[in-house]
Amino acid sequence: MRITNLTTGVMVSTTAMYTLGTYNTSDNVANQMWLRFTSSIPTFSPVTSVPRTVMSKISCDVAGLSFSTSGVTQNLNVAASTTWPTYAMNAVIDTITITEAKVTLNSVVMKSGVMSDRIAFKLTKTKSAGNTYFVEGYRRTRWSEDETVIDFK
Repeated sequence: MRITNLTTGVMVSTTAMYTLGTYNTSDNVANQMWLRFTSSIPTFSPVTSVPRTVMSKISCDVAGLSFSTSGVTQNLNVAASTTWPTYAMNAVIDTITITEAKVTLNSVVMKSGVMSDRIAFKLTKTKSAGNTYFVEGYRRTRWSEDETVIDFK
């Protein structure tokens, strides 16, 4: 994943990747999924090197390959730190809105030459008011030459 702050036009990190996971809920319905967003690199607003995981149950349209959420309180797992406040696991400390989210099958040509699926969406956060982020990424291929790709198109 790569994240660009659309307000400033600056990519949040040009040297590291974020991990995004989407998966089924225990409800096993076609209109909800879990979204898990993990980073161990400096995160966007507030900047910190503490590993973070945002995880939330969100709305989705499986057939339409899209998803969204509005005003959903997120759970943010924060590891112990001597320089940052330590939050209890699953402490609610931020709210996000996701719009224009879409998965496009076989739309990214990877360095290995294989095709991968693309995921992209716009994100706003209450802890970063006034900023809109564009998040985009691709399905991991596990080919070694694709493991550090952030210049996909």
